[in-house]
Amino acid sequence: LKGLGYDAVGVMCRMGIPAFGTLRRLDHRGVMVTLDGKEYYCDVGMGGPKPAGAVPLSGEKTTINGKCYWIEDTDKGWKMLKKSWQTDGSCVIFAPIAMLPFDFYGNCQDMIDRGDTVFHLTRMVNLTTEDGFIQINNNTLTINKNGVETKRDFPEEEFPELLRKYYGIEYRK
Repeated sequence: LKGLGYDAVGVMCRMGIPAFGTLRRLDHRGVMVTLDGKEYYCDVGMGGPKPAGAVPLSGEKTTINGKCYWIEDTDKGWKMLKKSWQTDGSCVIFAPIAMLPFDFYGNCQDMIDRGDTVFHLTRMVNLTTEDGFIQINNNTLTINKNGVETKRDFPEEEFPELLRKYYGIEYRK
């Protein structure tokens, strides 16, 4: 985003408890963007059921693709991205403090060394669309269109075709 001319900084995050069932490490990177003097949280890398746009840090509720998101203050300056369409709508907790790209190096290296992260254990491909999202999680394809989810398991040999069809990715072994 900085390369496109936006006033943007990386922030340390952890995924919300509902997504994983436990409190996670600070192993996620979000983005804070300032536009016309107003601050927003963006998450360009979370994929799947995330806001496909910026959410104001002010706490005002924002509807994006028919889903409601907002930011709540939590403990001692931390912020929580919330969503209204789940029982516990906690998405991401983050510290609204500008971090340098180098500040994320230790976490990235730790994730590589651990070998037990969700990225090591799960095949994930996510794409937010105008009306929902498309997600591959291991060998399950989920298509969410206007809040209606369709899931189906697929055989391994279908994976390259799904990558091509839904993500425009040519897969070669």
